[in-house]
Amino acid sequence: MTPKARKHKQTILGFALLGFGTLLVLVIALIPRFFSKAYDPQTLCLLEVPLQTHVLILVDRTDPLTPLQSVIFRKLLLRERAALRPHAKLSVFTVTDTTGVLEDQRFSMCSPGHREDANLLYENPQQVQRFFERRFEEPLDQVILDLTGAQVAPQSPIYQSLLKVLRRPDFTWRVPQRRLILLSDLMEHTAAFSHYNTSKFEIMLTLAPFLAPLDLDQVDLEVYYREFPFKLPDKAQKHQIFWEELFRASGAVRQRWLTF
Repeated sequence: MTPKARKHKQTILGFALLGFGTLLVLVIALIPRFFSKAYDPQTLCLLEVPLQTHVLILVDRTDPLTPLQSVIFRKLLLRERAALRPHAKLSVFTVTDTTGVLEDQRFSMCSPGHREDANLLYENPQQVQRFFERRFEEPLDQVILDLTGAQVAPQSPIYQSLLKVLRRPDFTWRVPQRRLILLSDLMEHTAAFSHYNTSKFEIMLTLAPFLAPLDLDQVDLEVYYREFPFKLPDKAQKHQIFWEELFRASGAVRQRWLTF
């Protein structure tokens, strides 16, 4: 091979390597665009993929939490946050004296995932973790601080609050895995219906608070039942049975009761 031919061959090889290198860089740069999924900037939920899991926590704020109950509540939220899979949704709502009319949403977002969930092909684990902490972890920490403060309300519209959260579009049968975690003494107290009216307590325990049915079909229910306000063990037992039967008739697939 003459020097001229050799030089020509090297030039062609150089251009080929340059073209291959440029193509490789371009492919690497475009990988995140091909594999990343669009999400809602407010909720961080995927836009083109149906929601598969939603954990909804409803906290009764019509009576103050004791220091011990506040600790349990905080641990509960931290546990649920840590266990949440990427793109699953966690929501926190409260029962206040106005939730019969207005929904009190404190937090409702999908988890973007931890560093362990990063796809090393196109994601940086450190960036994924920082995004999780800034957009998901820190806002939820603020909710925990806000909800552990003392509060008292003149009414406890627990049933109406349940009706509202169970009618949310992101908590219907279209979401395959739904868990409802309820923290309350379940002492329904409104102008129309009150469990505090001890003179009619026995009668009220035999009636549903309202005609509108709850839709708990295929919902996994977890109840953190606060101490019954009256030192009457027989009434306390009947009170819990009343709600257990109501939830069962409403379709709850499973009930787990814990006293706190």
